[in-house]
Amino acid sequence: MEKKERNVWKILFFSLSGIVLAVLIAIFVLVGIPSEVPLPDNTAAEEDNPVLEITSSKENLNEIIAQMIQKQKTDQSLDFSMVLTDSVELYTVIPVFEREIQLKMTFQPETLDNGDIILKQETMQLGQMRLPVSYVLNFISNQASLPEWMIIDPANEQIYIALSEIELPNNLKLQANRMDLVEDDISFHVVFESE
Repeated sequence: MEKKERNVWKILFFSLSGIVLAVLIAIFVLVGIPSEVPLPDNTAAEEDNPVLEITSSKENLNEIIAQMIQKQKTDQSLDFSMVLTDSVELYTVIPVFEREIQLKMTFQPETLDNGDIILKQETMQLGQMRLPVSYVLNFISNQASLPEWMIIDPANEQIYIALSEIELPNNLKLQANRMDLVEDDISFHVVFESE
């Protein structure tokens, strides 16, 4: 009788362990599946609107980026920061089994014909762990509170900055012109669109 009772507890223990393991695997798989992200049309508009060119430095842009991230942040969102050096660096911590692991990703910016920017992923440091970049970007996309014009594209391992989608007053549109971070040569166009 005692042996039968012991076997029932073993069966229950292993069944419960299997269920917990299956749930953990399912969570990692679901979070890691990259979603299809529709990107804005990146063809340049052929209009003759007045344009004002603005130059900036990495130092000034870092202050603006920090303010924009802070303004978008909520209590429930993933805390992250983005810094311009010779590349675009993204920093955050990812919770894994009751621990927080430091994440640093670097991206190389590329300006598009329509004035938007694509940040192409270069390197990733996540403690000693080796996770697919698409998994990490998908996690950030799901957990961080991002502005609508910042689109994470896990499948292509990039971040799309849709400057054309940023709403500015008086029918103004912002477009990236040059983004040479190594030479600190950064310029934008402010386009005055007619109504």
